[in-house]
Amino acid sequence: MDFEKNIYEQHGLKIDRDRVLTYSQLSCPLECRYCFVNDLNFNQKRNTTYLTQEQLLLLEKLPGEIKTIMLGCDTEFFQSKEDSLDALRKLAGLKKDISVITKLNLSRSFIAEIKKVADILARNENILVFSVSLPYD
Repeated sequence: MDFEKNIYEQHGLKIDRDRVLTYSQLSCPLECRYCFVNDLNFNQKRNTTYLTQEQLLLLEKLPGEIKTIMLGCDTEFFQSKEDSLDALRKLAGLKKDISVITKLNLSRSFIAEIKKVADILARNENILVFSVSLPYD
């Protein structure tokens, strides 16, 4: 498993117990005073997708003991609504729980789209954990 962990980590996927934390290198636009990400990751970029094709392929191959995919560990996951929904839809079929954190205000129509993904997960006996954190000021 250590060899597999190294492959995942080389692509920004950190396996931690029964979950995988995703790191996108997508710069966060919020500039929260308390944020530690820029101290940890010097490869932050703008105009990149949240999950690369390599990351998606590796997530499809996660061992069965990994139960949860955690999104938004290094950035604001919903800064590109279209990209984030696309990623959620792709991940919904993997039969893993998904955890997402955001600080953004999301419209009712966008939340309705997220609910559709949650419904797919529920049919697979999985859940979408959706956390909204406090404002960044």
